[in-house]
Amino acid sequence: MLIIKKNIDFFKYNLTPFFYISQMNNNNNNLFDKSQTKFFNDKLILVDDEDNKIGEINKLDAHLKKNKNKFPHRAFSVLLFNRKNELLLQQRSKKKVTYPLLWTNTVCSHPLNIESENTFDNIKNAVIKRVKYEIGLKTNHDLYNLLTRIIYRDDNDKKFEEFELDYIFLGKINDKKFNIKNLKKIINKDEIENIKFKNINWILNDIKQNSIKYTPWFKLLLNKKGMEIDNIIKNNILYQYKYNGEIINFI
Repeated sequence: MLIIKKNIDFFKYNLTPFFYISQMNNNNNNLFDKSQTKFFNDKLILVDDEDNKIGEINKLDAHLKKNKNKFPHRAFSVLLFNRKNELLLQQRSKKKVTYPLLWTNTVCSHPLNIESENTFDNIKNAVIKRVKYEIGLKTNHDLYNLLTRIIYRDDNDKKFEEFELDYIFLGKINDKKFNIKNLKKIINKDEIENIKFKNINWILNDIKQNSIKYTPWFKLLLNKKGMEIDNIIKNNILYQYKYNGEIINFI
């Protein structure tokens, strides 16, 4: 297994936009929206830095800074492109506990510690389930190809943090019905405030100019892998690409 360690200047990347995360400083969990608190007891998968499973933790405890978690939990990030090679971006709902109203990749979530989702080989089951829940699209395993895995930590908030080993999946939908007009009819408004399609070069330029508007994991990923992703998509080699086992450690 190839593990790449990379030191990150957190001030340079401006990972946590404090004034966008007022909900994160809320000391009363009962004041969070029920669309979010219903997932607080979900059992996530704790792993070491080589992605070996070492236990489980509920979603709330995994994100509480006071717990000083020593291990990351497994997560996934999905990037879906249209026939014009544009990435579907989502703006996280204002109801979200962490990073409300920030722009990010198409879908982000966690596999659960259940038999159908808790291995390297079946994490796509969790991806399919979450894409349906957030975007409203019914998809299958063949759509998604694993690009890489990353480890990152963002602990700049007073109450919450992210500490994840994140699987990065790419997919491309060539159907012309995969457009903003149709998607806005079916997206889950509890999860998503807004959506738009933009190409990778536009996104990279906007991150440079408006870094504070984007989630930390998305910025780290695109700054490291953006041009490689763009090349894979534009040259139509997504489904010929073979994941090499790397885990990029940004900590």
